[in-house]
Amino acid sequence: MGNGSTKTSDTNTFTGFLAQTGSSGTQQTGGWDDGGPNSSLNAFAQSQLEPLPAAVRVTLDTSGIVKKVGPQEYAVSLSLSQAQALQLVPGMADSLQNPSAAVPPNVFGYMFTSRNKAVATVSASGLVTPVSRGGVGILIGSPRAVNASFSGATPSGWSGTRGNVEGTYAELQVTVTP
Repeated sequence: MGNGSTKTSDTNTFTGFLAQTGSSGTQQTGGWDDGGPNSSLNAFAQSQLEPLPAAVRVTLDTSGIVKKVGPQEYAVSLSLSQAQALQLVPGMADSLQNPSAAVPPNVFGYMFTSRNKAVATVSASGLVTPVSRGGVGILIGSPRAVNASFSGATPSGWSGTRGNVEGTYAELQVTVTP
């Protein structure tokens, strides 16, 4: 992994397969080029495998006025007369909804999109501001990433050169009242 730490694949008992943990969806498999003399960034050279914390769901902080209504679905009511805005605090979780922290040097990034800017807007930092009475969905997305302890990793199927942004999303249903 480039940082001098011992990896599962460095041990005498490594078979080339990761041990099953019984917790499906809580780990992802990471592979990278080992930099050996036959290294050519093909599937055969990428033989170093590690179990890494999976980050597959976007979550929102529900300790305030935001309520969870389903998997990756949230709801909130904002008042126009009180000029009530909401700062979103997203996080990531594994498939069992356990919080997943970014493994350094990674950081999780988020994208925010209002489905109807005439009802509520959302800034690049996640500040939701009501504009007029009605309902609107706010999408909170995180680009697909590799949560690994080394830099420069990209997920399979991802191409920054084509502008392809795969990711995982949550949706916040905002009701704006007078």
